[in-house]
Amino acid sequence: MVGVGRRAAGVGVRRGVVVAAALMVVTGVAGGDRAQAWAQGRGLDARGGGEIGSEHVRVGGEYWVSMPLPDSVSAEPLTVVRARWLHVPRGLRVLRYGVTDADHDGICMLGVGDDAAFALAARDVRALDERPVRVPAHGRAGACLLARVEVTAPVHDNLAGYRVWYRQGAVVYRQDVAREAGLRLRPEEE
Repeated sequence: MVGVGRRAAGVGVRRGVVVAAALMVVTGVAGGDRAQAWAQGRGLDARGGGEIGSEHVRVGGEYWVSMPLPDSVSAEPLTVVRARWLHVPRGLRVLRYGVTDADHDGICMLGVGDDAAFALAARDVRALDERPVRVPAHGRAGACLLARVEVTAPVHDNLAGYRVWYRQGAVVYRQDVAREAGLRLRPEEE
């Protein structure tokens, strides 16, 4: 009887290990930055921050919101592989993230828009995983990160802070950038 009890306990322990391993795999597949311990990055100049926005959006509208990529402060080049807003307020839904080239002066369109200028700048938006952004050492990216958002209801808070994942050598780093984007309804729609 004692041998059977030990054997049963061993099976229980193994079963518990298998369940724990399965949960870790499911968590990893589900994504999110909690699924992996990312190295904290310091390669981007994330100080200062700033705010962009528009007070003329409408419920049901879709808009491109720029996510200005800070300059590199690293002595080595880096490659941005992912970005996302950290705080998306009620009334907004992020549809997708993308990247497009900066203009011929290396300037990114700042702000929020659905007008012709943004349409022109956004005509060549590609997913970041299709086209990672290479940033030279102590340089500018030459590309603009964008988020396509849909206004689903009146918005009373800002998109706030975004997280950038970048690769230097074989290591992927995560770094937060202090920026905000405010989208408010046109006065006649409130």
